[in-house]
Amino acid sequence: MNDNLAYVNNILRAMVEKAAALVGTMLERTARAPVEVCLRDDIEKARAEWQAAQEYFEMVTHPELIDFAIFNLEAARRRYSYLLKQARLSEIASGVS
Repeated sequence: MNDNLAYVNNILRAMVEKAAALVGTMLERTARAPVEVCLRDDIEKARAEWQAAQEYFEMVTHPELIDFAIFNLEAARRRYSYLLKQARLSEIASGVS
């Protein structure tokens, strides 16, 4: 049981570190690149993260990790959808159809 909790804890720690690194990268890019380029890159990364979350969900079998996989999958899907919406709004605001 302790091994399972340690495993889940390690996964969560890795996700927090990944999120922190992503935020740092996004802040750096925002300062040096146009919004459209950053948004396009973020959409590509979000799509890859969503796909990875789907693959993880399909392979996980431990009951404690299934809940985590569902949460991770839904979060990735929502982030991807949000970024697509932002891209559409950006195109409308800039007059591109």
